Formats: sequence, structure tokens, C-alpha cells
Amino acid sequence: MSAPAMGTTKTAHSDVAPKKKRGPGALATAYLVIYNVVMTAGWLVIAVGLVRAYLARGSYHGLYYSIEKPLKFFQTGALLEVLHCAVGIVPSSVVLTGFQVLSRVFLTWAVTHSVREVQNEDSVLLFVSAWTITEIIRYSFYTFSLLNHLPYLIKWARVSSALLPHDASEEESLVPCGGVQNRIKKITWGMGMIDLTMVLGNHLGQFWTVAWLIRCSSHLQYTNCFLVSL
Repeated sequence: MSAPAMGTTKTAHSDVAPKKKRGPGALATAYLVIYNVVMTAGWLVIAVGLVRAYLARGSYHGLYYSIEKPLKFFQTGALLEVLHCAVGIVPSSVVLTGFQVLSRVFLTWAVTHSVREVQNEDSVLLFVSAWTITEIIRYSFYTFSLLNHLPYLIKWARVSSALLPHDASEEESLVPCGGVQNRIKKITWGMGMIDLTMVLGNHLGQFWTVAWLIRCSSHLQYTNCFLVSL
């Protein structure tokens, strides 16, 4: 029994073409297009609701109540994005996507919905407005990308939207000067949770990027890197 010629195995392996990463199938692509179109339309409804309520009232106070129901529905619907990552039809991190989505759902339900005194605060309108603009751009970007027809304007808006103040509420002084002590405690807790959740949501990705790129040689250096990343 003769031994195989040298290099035969190597040649056989080299003849096999490298496998290309496949995107979502036709059915998954169709589903994602529908999902992103619905989400784009939903956030457009929220945007129109905010504008109409402002024009009708002539003030931005209490605008939250005009978009409360669609905001809860479509923001909660973003939980499906975590499922998309988990089943593999979207090539994104389940952990990071879950943290970002859950932080917004937490603000929507555990803070804004539960603490009614917070609903009249200016910072709620600030983060809802920031969400509305960025989500309209983001879901439009995904829709056109899946259709392989991405207009330059949408691409430019997607890149530029990263400059929007997603944590604008952190810059506001939100605790009222008067009122009952319990109300002050509720508002302080609610706005504190908004600030904490937004800080974590915005800087988690930055932290992991810095931690991955910079290899610290000691525990002290690692701690310094962690603090700098925040």
C-alpha cells in the first residue's frame, strides 16, 4: 500500500474555496424589511403627534401624554431586536443590543410610566425627542440597506445622528424647588434612574472598545482605563 504523495492533502484543502458569510435568507430579509418599515412608521407617528400637540397647545409642557401609547408600544417592540440577534438573522451582539434596548424599555416603563410626576418634566421630552429622531433615521437606514438601495441622504443622516444628545437630560437641573417631599423624592429617583440608565447605555460600548484595544499590564492600569472609558 503506497503512501500518499507529499502535498496531496495540502492541495486538496487549498482547492476548497473559502466559505462566504451568508446574509439572512429571503424570508428573513422580507420579515426584517417589514419590521423596519413598521418601526419607521411608528416613530413617524410619534414625531407627528409631538408636533401636532405642540401646535395645538402652544407649549411643550405635557406633550408626553399625546404620544404615551405609541411610545410604549413601539419602544417595547424594539425587544424583538434582541430576538433577531439571538436567532442570528441580524449579526449583532445579543448582550450589547439587549442592554441598549432594555435600558430604553426600563426608562419607558419602570421610570416614566411608574413615576407619574416625572412625566411633566422637561427631560422626558428631551430624551423622547432624541429617540424619535434617531429611530426614524436608524430604521430607515436598515430598510434601505436591506433593499440594497441606500440613498446618500439617509446614509449621511445615519452617521450624523451619532452627534445627537442622547443623554441630554443629564445636562438639566430637574428637581423642583417646591412641592411635597414625597413628590420631590419620586422625581429625584426617577430622574436619577434616567441619568444612570442613559450613562450606562451610552458608554457601555465605549468601555468595551477601550478595554479590548488597550491591554493593561496591572490591576491599577486596568482600573484607570475603566475610569477613563467612562
